[in-house]
Amino acid sequence: MGDSFAIPAATVQDVDLSGADAVLAAEIRRLGDLMERGDESPEEFAKLIRLLVEAGQVSKAEFLLRRNLETVAGELLLYRELFGTMKPDEFTAAIQGFIQQFGVVLEFVSSRGFLDGLYRIQPGPPRSDAFALLAERCEVRFDFVDPNFVAADVSSESDERYLLLRWVSGVWELAEQKDK
Repeated sequence: MGDSFAIPAATVQDVDLSGADAVLAAEIRRLGDLMERGDESPEEFAKLIRLLVEAGQVSKAEFLLRRNLETVAGELLLYRELFGTMKPDEFTAAIQGFIQQFGVVLEFVSSRGFLDGLYRIQPGPPRSDAFALLAERCEVRFDFVDPNFVAADVSSESDERYLLLRWVSGVWELAEQKDK
């Protein structure tokens, strides 16, 4: 169908279909090949997701759909039908946890896609810990691009400092800190 339907960074090559029905596995492989070439339609991508679920590859199907939701037919309705609200609820809890753990005020700036949003941090009281940057005016991008955790990329608005954080077991932890 051309580049207009290409699914970014998507593959089913790593899916073990050895225990699946042969016809089901063949159709998943066919649709996976189309997807990797960017030749599938939104309807074919939705079918691929449903077939992966049927084949018992629920985690792979959920992650693939989560990362490519805007390109599939049925969008959020399909996601909620197949996977419920667990990941969206976790995303919301992570943002609320950020506010509570760090005592900051967040101002919504924009949505960058499904489970991906940009916020501005209002400057707070001075901090002397590893999270001192959070006392300054910053932008924070929350996203769920990893299969297993929500991430926060905090960037200073005044210089090039940033923090990378992960939401793990209900707590924000430092993933990496860089000063450029």
